[in-house]
Amino acid sequence: MSDLMQPGHIVMHKFPVDMERMWVQKSGNLDNLKVPSERLLGRRICALHFGADQYFNKLRKSLKRGACPTLNLPEELSDEVMMGFPVSSGPALIFEAVEEGKQFALEFPLESEDIVSTVENQESATPKTPPQTQKRVTKASLRRQAGLHSRFDLTPKKKKLLDMCHSKHSEAQKIRKRLLYTAKKAKAYACRLKGQNDLQESALLTINVSQAARDLLEWERRNYSRKLNARKWLLKEKCFSLSIYKRSPKTYRYLRQHFTLPSEQTLKNVLNDIHIEPGISQVFLRILEKKTFNSLDKDKVAVLSFDEVFTEENLTYSHLLDKVNGFEDFGTRGRTHKKADHVLVFKVKLLNSDTDLPVAHYPVHATCPSDTLAVLLEDVCRAVASIGITIIASVSDQGSTNRGAINTLRGKCPQGDIDNVYQVDGKLIVHLWDFPHLPKNWRNNLLSYDLAYEENKVAQWKHIIEFFKLDEGICKISRLKYAHLAPVGRNKMRVHLAAQIFSEQNYKGMKTFHTLSGGRQLADGMQTADLLLAVDQLFDSVNGPSRTDKPKDGRCDVTPTSYHHAYWRQMIPKLKKWKFISKEPRVHLGASMP
Repeated sequence: MSDLMQPGHIVMHKFPVDMERMWVQKSGNLDNLKVPSERLLGRRICALHFGADQYFNKLRKSLKRGACPTLNLPEELSDEVMMGFPVSSGPALIFEAVEEGKQFALEFPLESEDIVSTVENQESATPKTPPQTQKRVTKASLRRQAGLHSRFDLTPKKKKLLDMCHSKHSEAQKIRKRLLYTAKKAKAYACRLKGQNDLQESALLTINVSQAARDLLEWERRNYSRKLNARKWLLKEKCFSLSIYKRSPKTYRYLRQHFTLPSEQTLKNVLNDIHIEPGISQVFLRILEKKTFNSLDKDKVAVLSFDEVFTEENLTYSHLLDKVNGFEDFGTRGRTHKKADHVLVFKVKLLNSDTDLPVAHYPVHATCPSDTLAVLLEDVCRAVASIGITIIASVSDQGSTNRGAINTLRGKCPQGDIDNVYQVDGKLIVHLWDFPHLPKNWRNNLLSYDLAYEENKVAQWKHIIEFFKLDEGICKISRLKYAHLAPVGRNKMRVHLAAQIFSEQNYKGMKTFHTLSGGRQLADGMQTADLLLAVDQLFDSVNGPSRTDKPKDGRCDVTPTSYHHAYWRQMIPKLKKWKFISKEPRVHLGASMP
């Protein structure tokens, strides 16, 4: 045996295309017959099964054409067995089998056990590669596809074209393999990225923070590494960002420098998709109707409130509507040439739920005229009643135009002369004056006048200033600041600044200084302190409890058996006697309530 035939140097011969059936029959291995023809070409037969006369030379590497295994073979398969397994093959499948490079050996008894083990382990030693859809193309196959069965049929020009075609096929095969490798690598990276995203999402869910903070972290994770024009935002994320932007554009710009938030133009595009014209909003009416569609009649009882909101004068041209916005506009009641600096807003609040929606708005100049306001109030009440909502009361502040509009409506109602009610389409509506505005009006009047209440009691603003100076220099009991004592501009319109003056805390502070000083400090100020306590108790009686407020005995819901009824009957006659008087000399200026 030559060196070429030693174990480790086994020469293997693949099944030929034209004689594969004969080799299978000669091998006597039924397993080879069950293998498809395209996969059979990838198998090999050891050189020990071929005689020396079947090789071109003594090196015994290349078989002659038509060679067939004859040595060391089991009994060959019969023709009946061969007919039971027809073989079908095609060029593409043949190339696939060749590319797989799998090697198989026949099972036969040989004298050398080492050779047997080497041949049997060829398949396990050879790494398996996935089958390729595109196979290697040889010059011979290209020649046969062109109808040239021998290389001697090639002319120089045809040979040049064949070489060029084979070169292009080789380049295409390399590019195809590179694409397959890149696609496989991209798929692996996508799986890793998905796993990383799932891990980050699960980590966000385990953080003990609020839902809003968790959503903000999710936006950061999803959009931080993206370009500005490639960031994606959900509608709820845009709405949340828009709520921040509308409260303070300057604050939103600052937050956007440190967090990943939508741009201002993105938020404006959201607003451009919402078309709400001045007047009664059919959009919000449909929302309100949908919320109360399956509700009981008691859940459809509501209160209508209206007030004016300050806005800056601003004329803008709308390309979508082809008109100039910013003028006084009463919806279906017409427009004027005046620039709007306020917006009259009507809002519906359901009594038995948290639903609170604006249903109409009207840009106005300064304030809405009383006659026009009365007409608009009737229009809104009819629109709300058309969707099944029952308006039982309306609420507003005590502005002059509001009082004039309510008096106009009361004049049309038979019961308007007795009670503070008016009628719309036969339904009575009670009008309520918004109480939080009363402390604001009392505070503004106290800045210039004194308040005479009850018997021989006079409240003066100078006593509050004196208490503030004492409090600043000693222990700071109250929450008073200079904005409370000298309100200017829009601070005069802020209710919370007035409510913080008429508080029980300030009453206790003034009483403490008066008691500890033996009556020397705030000698005449206790009458003012009593007024602060009285207004605070009255304010609590008309305000329901809140989860964020400190619990107080007087701040509770009104029930048929609560203290409110007796307390209000006691306070109404007293309030009618409250009078503002000039500081020097004391001249009566009128009652404190309309």
